[in-house]
Amino acid sequence: MVAALGVSGLEKLTHRHAVKLSPPAGVSVEECVLVVGEIVGPRSVKSASRMNRTVVVFMDSTEKADQLVVAGVVIKGALTPVFPLSNPVKKVVVSNVPPFLKNELLLWELSRHERVVSQMRLIPLGSKSPLLGHVVSLRQQVSMVLNNNKEELNLALRFRVDEFDYTVYVTTDSLLLSVLVVGRRAMLSGRARMTRRLIAQSTRPTAQRCARTTRTVEMHSGYSLSKIRSFLRTTKGMRSVQVEGYFPDLQLFQESTKYFMKTGSFGQASFTDQELYRLKKLLLKIRSRPKSAD
Repeated sequence: MVAALGVSGLEKLTHRHAVKLSPPAGVSVEECVLVVGEIVGPRSVKSASRMNRTVVVFMDSTEKADQLVVAGVVIKGALTPVFPLSNPVKKVVVSNVPPFLKNELLLWELSRHERVVSQMRLIPLGSKSPLLGHVVSLRQQVSMVLNNNKEELNLALRFRVDEFDYTVYVTTDSLLLSVLVVGRRAMLSGRARMTRRLIAQSTRPTAQRCARTTRTVEMHSGYSLSKIRSFLRTTKGMRSVQVEGYFPDLQLFQESTKYFMKTGSFGQASFTDQELYRLKKLLLKIRSRPKSAD
């Protein structure tokens, strides 16, 4: 009777209830399940097994599966990404990224196109010299789920920073690899000119395609969203809040707040309705103050 009830409950699960992860070598399925259980609760794990060198775990709800995908898990001190079983996850390479371009802005812009399921990861320069082992390249990697069963992603994003334009190229890892492999074979066969043309067509969008895939994004360099949110939590319920005690530059505070009110964060609203109401009252209070004489 108990077994029958258990089977009946499992039959209700779908592929959207499952996640997969690739743990370090030597890690058992049981260890993976225990780590997952620390995040969603042991009772929420319904089934688990090793499958094609990955560990597949089924949850009792799709919400908890999504929670694991966003959070990831830490196994033996190493952050291990968690991927949904229902959608293929692609490794995406973001090239030509200047160091001063914030990851928060990159992730937010990428999330407007596809679903981002990991944080940005720096790609080392790959120097053979041990003296340069700490040097990173201007490329970063992120995991994304492409919508509408798309296999490849090829975008050009333009960011404006301090009145200068910077173009960032977003390419799926497999597309970049195929271009390099084709280029290598062509050069070995003596067709270097054809290879250069192929690489140019594959990695740099044409003017017509660039017009469709390029967005201009103005980088925000004021107070961060996390600092404004922390301020709202700290002052919740307080009366006569003095904003300048937390943000000395009131003009910059107004500009930063308006920016995040308008743009949102990672495709969602930056503030709750209650927080928006409080911020609007604070902005009105700041603007209604008489300007001090020089």
